[in-house]
Amino acid sequence: MSDKFMWDKGDKIVLTPPSKELKKIKEIYFQIADAWNHGYACRLQINGNVARRHNDESSIKMYYINEYFSPEETEIILKSIEDLHIECWERKYMPNGIVLDGETWELTIHYDDGHSKKSSGENAYPDNWNEFLMIMSNIFEIECDED
Repeated sequence: MSDKFMWDKGDKIVLTPPSKELKKIKEIYFQIADAWNHGYACRLQINGNVARRHNDESSIKMYYINEYFSPEETEIILKSIEDLHIECWERKYMPNGIVLDGETWELTIHYDDGHSKKSSGENAYPDNWNEFLMIMSNIFEIECDED
């Protein structure tokens, strides 16, 4: 019998996920822009227990960021992101109806096992979007309007 299955007294099979460690985040790419393409493109790269933040060349930000977080700061950042359960976000968020302008966003998280999670949207967002924006604003020192 596989260790993936457990039997209860009613002889019903209950599937239990195999125990494995959570995937570790290797890189986060976040981009947000309005209809006129004014916005930000930022990266957070994790190497061991230290994170480096920087904005992409395509960012409209007026100055370039290239700074490192301490191991303690990195741990807090990663925990706050993991608590959002972004792995449950849909791949694409779109509003009902036609949108002629507004905001577009994209988030890609690369994990240490080679997998990635990508989510994006146009004027539509996951339920915990405001919490996510607050974290991104703190990491990248950007101003994001919460809905």
